[in-house]
Amino acid sequence: DQLQQKIVCPGVVTCLSASPNGLFLAAGVAEAIYLWEVCTGKLQSVLSRHYQDVTCLKFTDDSSHFVSGGKDNLALVWSLSSVVQLDVSHAPEPRHIMSRHSLPITDLHCGLMGAQARVATASLDQTVKVWELSSGELLLSILFDVEIMSVTFDPAEYFVFCGGSDGNIFQVSLCSQSLGREKSFQSDGEGNQVFKGHR
Repeated sequence: DQLQQKIVCPGVVTCLSASPNGLFLAAGVAEAIYLWEVCTGKLQSVLSRHYQDVTCLKFTDDSSHFVSGGKDNLALVWSLSSVVQLDVSHAPEPRHIMSRHSLPITDLHCGLMGAQARVATASLDQTVKVWELSSGELLLSILFDVEIMSVTFDPAEYFVFCGGSDGNIFQVSLCSQSLGREKSFQSDGEGNQVFKGHR
């Protein structure tokens, strides 16, 4: 029989994510991340490396890593194995600290390819940044005219879609020839366009 589990959290849960393999559940509670093993309900780890509330949590598709974003403008990359197989005398450290945003992170998205994935982070600083998960290196920064509230890739990762606070959705081509490390969004014929309709 399946056990009904009730896990009482010490505060308001601001974000929640289950690993794709179904083994772990991560929740942001204020500035801490709580990680449970699903089958036992056992709390595996409490991670306190954010300075303000955690706003988003996402696992990689192979469940090997997860990424947390917060109101402290930071995105942290965590290796699940280092967080779970815990030496009690050492607090786990994030694998990478991605600290190039200047205002709170509103959303993030992990692409495919597990530990080799690319990660997109959206922020109130009107930018979306694309990172390499394995190195923590910033690959691309796109500047918009509005705060960005949500972000996702298409499955082939040809485009990144960014939801603006003005109700517009921006499609940005990741394959255009003129791609420098930093760019401002402009709709053009190369796949950059705006979906309008929400007020």
